[in-house]
Amino acid sequence: MLQSQMSVVFQDYTTSANPRFRVRDILMEGISAWERKSGERLERCKESERLLNQVGLSGDFADRFPHELSGGQLQRVCIARAVASRPEIILLDEPISSLDAHTQVQIMDLLTELKKLLGLTYIFITHELTSVTYFCDQVLLLYQGTGVEHIAVSRIREAKHPYAVQLLSSVIEFEGDKS
Repeated sequence: MLQSQMSVVFQDYTTSANPRFRVRDILMEGISAWERKSGERLERCKESERLLNQVGLSGDFADRFPHELSGGQLQRVCIARAVASRPEIILLDEPISSLDAHTQVQIMDLLTELKKLLGLTYIFITHELTSVTYFCDQVLLLYQGTGVEHIAVSRIREAKHPYAVQLLSSVIEFEGDKS
């Protein structure tokens, strides 16, 4: 069942985390999903601390409320919640678009690290084409909700569909090759 294999990180981290919950409680949502899926009972406080450390936050964040965190810190908590259920796939719906440029890079670096460490597959939804070349291997370009071009990032300059060509030409200094 896809639901047990997948997690989601939303664009608007401020509304995807219950403001009445402490960070520990937010993480319990993912931990509980793993426990139901696996039948395994975890030491929840230790697991919360492990997850926070995994996303670059210290364990003392567990007692904070969402409003006490910066945008980048709260998005890290949302990523930790998604990882807590130990999914194979994480759907990332514009996970960096509302963050400042420096924090965007930090979050993309974190996601790249977690992908390697945990063997994750990401579905990365974005309007920011420059982040695609940094973060993705394959791209599916949509026009009016329909996929019009599926291509490897390394070959993105070879896109043929008129919308894809127009979209790519609108990005100044677009880099299609990953270093």
